[in-house]
Formats: sequence, structure tokens, C-alpha cells
Amino acid sequence: MSTNAFVTVNAAQGSAIAEANDIDIRTWCVRDRKALMTGSEVAICVGDTVVADIPQALLKVTSLSFDKLCTGGKIVLPAATDKAGVVSLISYLRHVANSEKAPLPMPKPSTVFGLLSVCAAAKALNMEKYVDHIYKTCEAILRKDPPTYEAIEAITAMKDQHTRLFNIVVNSLAARVWDDSIPDPEEFKAYLAHNRALDNAIFLANEEYAERLGVEAERKQQWLQREAEREKSQARRKEDEGKRTAKWAAKEVARAACERSVKAKSQRPVEKRQKFTPEEKLHWMRTRGSQPPKGC
Repeated sequence: MSTNAFVTVNAAQGSAIAEANDIDIRTWCVRDRKALMTGSEVAICVGDTVVADIPQALLKVTSLSFDKLCTGGKIVLPAATDKAGVVSLISYLRHVANSEKAPLPMPKPSTVFGLLSVCAAAKALNMEKYVDHIYKTCEAILRKDPPTYEAIEAITAMKDQHTRLFNIVVNSLAARVWDDSIPDPEEFKAYLAHNRALDNAIFLANEEYAERLGVEAERKQQWLQREAEREKSQARRKEDEGKRTAKWAAKEVARAACERSVKAKSQRPVEKRQKFTPEEKLHWMRTRGSQPPKGC
């Protein structure tokens, strides 16, 4: 019995199976995929309405959250879930299981709302693996700068299911509103009057941005003040160091002059020696450790 067949039998019996995230039934052989269509079925409901049925064995190897989602032989999704997206996804998985040929990726819906709907259904059922290519298409469409009104309308309608994608659109449009670079400002303003959710989100995004700019401006001002104080402090230290250097240089000049003088006076004959000045006498005693020579 093949590994896939073993997983299939266990799935049909409801016992422990391999982790679904390690499984992609599209890579299985025909026999193993068809085996997933046997056994009991699970009803998938949106609110109180049954919208699709799926074999339990097929559900177990395609959903990462089977144990959490399935209760009493059915799965109940939030009432806000688009039914068409659920139907399309389950129909595709049934097709994959029944296909005599190697299954192709799920066909992409023709509308942005359809794309988002299928991805939302996959997210709700934790089957994102089977719509990865569709989700990437959604993101590419929504990252267009600026996105089309169709795309904006679709992501606004599904903002709760696709918070990340909605925020991408909001931030993109908010930046254009901030920079006053909307291509059709009057038309866009009129559109926002009918899309209050987007209007509020853009307002909050720009309000947060303005606050962030204010904080950054304040931080920059504080940094500039600190830099100015640091430069002043460095200048003072440099000035003080210069004064100390000049002072020691002057002392060294005076010491050298004093040394030359005491040497000259002390080397003369005693009768011709000149008296040391008080500074010279102190210098002699400090450098020789004795009283000045006779005559000095």
C-alpha cells in the first residue's frame, strides 16, 4: 500500500493522519485521490445555510484545522463568508480528487471580488495552499498604484476577511491623498462619500501619519539641539585644551630660558658670577636639589 493510500485509509476511518500542511493531494496518483471521495460527507454551512458538502477524508487532508472546524459532522463558517467562494473552492477540490489527469492549479475567477472570495473561503477553511497563486494575483492587483475602483470596491467589501490586503490599499491611497496626487480627485472624493469605511480608514491612516511626522519632527529638533550642545561642548573643550597647551608652552619657554641663564651664571668664575633672580634660584633648587653655587 502506498504512503498516500495509507493516509487516505486512515483519513476515511477518522484516525490520526499525516499533517495536512505536508500534503498536497494534487501530487497524488489517481487511485489515491479517488479514494478520498469515499466515506461520510461533511456539510459546510455559511451561517444556517448549507452551501457545500465534502467527503470527510478529503477535508481531513486539505484543511489544516479539520479538528477545530468540524463539529457534529458539519462546519459552520461566519455568516459574512461569501457562499460562492466556498462553493468554488470545494468544487475545485472535488475535481482534483476525481480527475483522471494530473490536476492543474485552481482556475482564477474573472473578477477581483471572485478572487478575494475564493481566498477568503480558503482562509476560513485553512486551505490556503490550494489558492496561493490566486492570493498572489489579488495582491498584485491591489498593489497597483492607484488600484481600480473595482478592486477598491471588492477589497472594501471583504476588508474583515482580508485585513492585510485592505491595509495595503488604504496606505497606498492615503499616501496619494496626503500628497494630493489622486489622478481624479473630484471623482475620488465623490466615491469616498459612498464608501465611508474606506474614507474613515484613509483619514485614520493620515492622522496617524501626521502624528508620526510630528513626533519625528520633535525628535529631530531634540537631536539637533543635542548636537548643537555637543558641538558647543567640544568647542569649549578644544578651547580649554588650547589654553592649557599654550600655558604649558609658555612655562616651558620660561623654564628653558631660566635654565640657560642659571647655567651661564654658574659657569662663570666665582668673582664674576651674577646673583640668581628669585625665579632662577627656585629653578636651580628644583632641578639640582641644592643651594645655588657661591656667588650666585
